[in-house]
Amino acid sequence: MDLKAGIAAWVPRVTTIVAFLLASAMTAAAATANLSVSLSATSDAETYTATISNGGPDTATNVSLTASLPTGIIPINVTPAPACAFDFPGTMVHCTLGSIPNGGSTVVTIAIHPITIGAKTMTAQVSAAETDPSPGDNAASASPSINAVGISDVQVTLLDAPDPIRVGQALYYIASVLNIQDDSAQNVIVEVTVPAGVTLVGAVSSRGACTATGRRFACPLGVLNPSETAYALVVVVPTTSGYIWASALASLTTPDPNPDNNSAAARTWVNP
Repeated sequence: MDLKAGIAAWVPRVTTIVAFLLASAMTAAAATANLSVSLSATSDAETYTATISNGGPDTATNVSLTASLPTGIIPINVTPAPACAFDFPGTMVHCTLGSIPNGGSTVVTIAIHPITIGAKTMTAQVSAAETDPSPGDNAASASPSINAVGISDVQVTLLDAPDPIRVGQALYYIASVLNIQDDSAQNVIVEVTVPAGVTLVGAVSSRGACTATGRRFACPLGVLNPSETAYALVVVVPTTSGYIWASALASLTTPDPNPDNNSAAARTWVNP
């Protein structure tokens, strides 16, 4: 075999070897990140916690989490925001979590309110831009089961009397809180904030005493059953003329799906 023929015979072999070496180099350079997710839930199915961990060996980039919400719930809140958000129908959570270093983790907390009883199964799935050598732990689920539900919608109104009024006369603010939903509202508090330019006289509620902090009176009302109303009365004496404004705000520990009616305001004209 002459030299030219020998070279020609070796060319395919060299090409194969080079291709193999290049492929090996590319494989060695490809980043891998072993992502995993665990999902836990409180017994009342109101808080789910997803923990996303990176077992390495490389940093996980473009990490995302998708969670499928149970049926028969109202979405309440998800953190961290704005990295995580509910979709428009309120059936999914989508998170764009950025990067997680080797050995690092991040936590996503999802708050919901069940409105039906039974198992409340949530599933979560994570992914990243890198190859995952162990994809079997990229999904998790939690299925707490509940036997009772509760949701309340409290409505606040604020009345002022008399209006108009004169400087030096007693002005009465009456804040009323009505539970217009089907379940009892727990730990209801109404706070009445009075304007500047008045002298504070005192406050009392239909459920007991109120406490003052500056110009704000906090009146605990306790439990409000469906269709039940409680009141707070605040008395002040205006010291300046013109329009003055007061506001009332109700809070409760039972989930309230309609916070827009939890506050009210009153404007009073004060004559000299």
